[in-house]
Amino acid sequence: MENPGVEITSVDLSDNQIKITYANDAIEVLPTNHDTYQKFHETWLVPNPPFITDRFKIEMKDITLCTINHKQSCQDCLDKFFSPSNEAKVKDFLTYMRKRSDILPAERAKWTPKK
Repeated sequence: MENPGVEITSVDLSDNQIKITYANDAIEVLPTNHDTYQKFHETWLVPNPPFITDRFKIEMKDITLCTINHKQSCQDCLDKFFSPSNEAKVKDFLTYMRKRSDILPAERAKWTPKK
């Protein structure tokens, strides 16, 4: 969420936290809880709802249902996704979501009918 435009070099998932290390040596720590998922939703999914070509559609759906409908099963899925055995996939997810607003216009253009 912090350090936009700076590459994520590593992600550590432990103690119910997401510890993100950036290329500029900055470190950001986010708790794996409803508030963090709410931030993800407001930052990434409200301005750019899921699109047909998106990666991580399941996680986006879980974030949306967890934050809007307070669906516990979706929060449980997110808690499992953001767990220690999944660090590489979480790093890919965070990297993708941070770049997604730049990717989506070209993807939408591919799916827009030409006049």
